[in-house]
Amino acid sequence: MQLIQAPVNPNSSQATIANLQDALLLLLQRGTYQLGDADRQAFVERLRPEREAQKYADLTRKLVAVFQEQRHLRPTGEVDEATAQAINAILREFGALDGQGGWTEVVTALDEQGRTLSAINVGTDHLSSIDQKIGTLGKATSLALNMRGRSRWYSAISRGTQARYMTNPSPNNAKGAL
Repeated sequence: MQLIQAPVNPNSSQATIANLQDALLLLLQRGTYQLGDADRQAFVERLRPEREAQKYADLTRKLVAVFQEQRHLRPTGEVDEATAQAINAILREFGALDGQGGWTEVVTALDEQGRTLSAINVGTDHLSSIDQKIGTLGKATSLALNMRGRSRWYSAISRGTQARYMTNPSPNNAKGAL
């Protein structure tokens, strides 16, 4: 991911807009926004079409304004110098900028992971736990999730009803995950 260079607005180039949207997706997926899980997921799903079109539309403007509000910046919905600096500071902290370890691939992987988790939820809303939802996949599955800095491993075994949930596995006890 490239540094966010101000100004970024609806008149910016498609590549500049796409770079900003990649950053916004990463900020959403890494829990930078102070949002509930359902709101965060809704923003991710609604931002994807704008990202694919590389268009600075309503949701991009809204996410920028929310970011600005939460950082006590003037909420214009467009990226000014102060907003760009704030976003770049977080991207540096995550190691997400080009030359800091190839995080472009990680953003793509996180986006795909989000799509997979959304697909798990489709048709399983009536189930009460993640173990039951993953158990409905019908094959051995292991998902490594990072939710707000906590590693969680969900493992489901298709044969039988056995499902395991481990929180913060250490290298010594992680061998139980599939």
